[in-house]
Amino acid sequence: MLTVYLSRRELIVEEGGYVKPIDGVVLITSDLATQNEPFKIFALVVLTFRYGREDEEVMGLKFYTEAILHYEQVYPSNKSPRPLTALQQHLLKKLGPDAHALTVSVSGHAPHSVGLKPARAYGGSPLGVTYDLKVFPGKSTIL
Repeated sequence: MLTVYLSRRELIVEEGGYVKPIDGVVLITSDLATQNEPFKIFALVVLTFRYGREDEEVMGLKFYTEAILHYEQVYPSNKSPRPLTALQQHLLKKLGPDAHALTVSVSGHAPHSVGLKPARAYGGSPLGVTYDLKVFPGKSTIL
């Protein structure tokens, strides 16, 4: 099992279109770490544009589109290490050797999050543009 600790829930866009990286820590629980097979941890930033209500989806028709904005191997890291934030340093020290730093960047060209208000009462997934961070284990790259 994986547990992800993030420093914030929002993407912060600064003046000039620079998007602050998503930073945090991934904790690998002992059941995954004690497997005899080698594994890798991957992170995806997925943009979802939902333009229709979930309750109106029938016969395989879906009213949303997904796009992968960023894909990265988090563990073992195949990139040069980035400087750790104070939160990452604290969590890595507190959580021990099974914790690994996570820093994911998103392009400044990504569309803004937008929420659409439906005309009728609706309690499903939000309409508009949303972002999700997905972290999962795997044996090899998927893309």
